[in-house]
Amino acid sequence: MYILPSLWGFGFLPTILPSMNKNVLLFILVIGLAVFSEAAQAKKKPAIIQGYDYIVAPGEIFFLEVKVERAKFIPLRVDLKKQRIHFYKGDFHLGSARSDRDGLARLETVFYAPGIYRVKAELSKDSKYKANTTDNRVLVVDPKVPLLVSDIDHTLADISGREFLRTPDHKIPTLKKAPEVLNRITKDFTVFYMTARDDSFIKRTKNWLDINNFPLGPSFFWDFGFFNQMPSDHGEYKASLLKTLSKKFKNILIGVGDKPHDVAAYRENGLRAYYIGHPGEVLASDVISLKSWIEIEEHLKLNPIGSLRGDPLIK
Repeated sequence: MYILPSLWGFGFLPTILPSMNKNVLLFILVIGLAVFSEAAQAKKKPAIIQGYDYIVAPGEIFFLEVKVERAKFIPLRVDLKKQRIHFYKGDFHLGSARSDRDGLARLETVFYAPGIYRVKAELSKDSKYKANTTDNRVLVVDPKVPLLVSDIDHTLADISGREFLRTPDHKIPTLKKAPEVLNRITKDFTVFYMTARDDSFIKRTKNWLDINNFPLGPSFFWDFGFFNQMPSDHGEYKASLLKTLSKKFKNILIGVGDKPHDVAAYRENGLRAYYIGHPGEVLASDVISLKSWIEIEEHLKLNPIGSLRGDPLIK
């Protein structure tokens, strides 16, 4: 018995003599399929799936949304339509949806139990593109639960947005004791994050928050475009987002940031605002200016929400 190589079939499948054992034939076929599949995967064009986070009430019907684009330099990315996207909560398949002409795929879903959930989205295996798997966070919370929102650059990360671009995640320091304080605060408040970083940095930002053990929570990113009606001003973007969230979640009580426009957006929406930026800046009225997260923690212990002028009312 011998195998005569030929270019039949997948190009490398042998011509089998009639005397060949069936098990050997099956083995060769399996190997051939694996080689073919691997070659097909290698030829797939690179793509990017961008996932988004949500805060929803238990039992609220909402749409999980992701954006699919060709993996190119940011200004040259092209939206990919008609791509089948599968959504999973853990190992449970929530469903699938196809991307529209803007590259957006939306899946209607509902979560009932309060908690923070990680949802992943990935391209169908039969796509001619290959892409990352997303890491979406969905916070399911009773509208009465107290919430705290924090900025990221120079508030949690001791780095500017520009420096962030050229610094590896593991070398970006936190502000002193920021992770420890925020984790202690989660005994009384549920935390979420809001940043002026562009949404192309979602994956890196979440990775940095995770490796530094910040509380798991949803993150909201600036997604400015000339045609998407997103405010071009960072302060306006944050004020607008908070206004939208506050219509449903009445107890967004505390905001922490390092820019005057951060705390102005918080005060505009009735939050207690903690400022930990450069001293000497002109700040909105009733903003509390402190130097560190340790000072914020101590101030909050001595002055619970509702005890100071300008504080929000707990509803």
